[in-house]
Amino acid sequence: MSARAAAALLIVTACNPTPPAGPRGGEAPAAASPRAAAAAAPSAPPSASTEPLPALLPDGCWSGAEPHGEASAALDALAAACIGGMEPLAGARATFRLGEGESRTTSFTLADESRCVRVAAAAGPGVHELTLAVTGASGRALGASALRASFALMREAGPLCLDAPGEYRATARVTRGAGEVALGVWQAR
Repeated sequence: MSARAAAALLIVTACNPTPPAGPRGGEAPAAASPRAAAAAAPSAPPSASTEPLPALLPDGCWSGAEPHGEASAALDALAAACIGGMEPLAGARATFRLGEGESRTTSFTLADESRCVRVAAAAGPGVHELTLAVTGASGRALGASALRASFALMREAGPLCLDAPGEYRATARVTRGAGEVALGVWQAR
């Protein structure tokens, strides 16, 4: 074996310290990664439970908000955690029941475009995932919530600053489950 081939073999062996399976390597090594371990583990029979899988949410202002039973209380908790320094926009809060695939739109008027807004929706028991979108009076999409949870927040990163005063629409849509949903709009003070 040449020196170059021996060096290459040494590098490969150092990068993979588990011996190969086979007649000279002994038994097959145990799974080296959690993914491999999960693939090698015997699968459990499917559960008959209708409980949803927990959402894998990124950290955000909502991380510390405690879930509440009813939609209105859940929206209040989300607002307390994510909408500090803003005030509710008059007439822009609604609570309604939605089935899976159904949506409801609430209109709101922004009198001063320099006062950015936060739009949020939260669901009560039975709703496992909802979406939220904001459009202008012309129907032009201004954004949508990317969270996959029983609440939605426009914009997740902070307030939504609109181009001009006028009429806007916030639409909550239940994508998994059914139940009560509360939607509200807040504006900067």
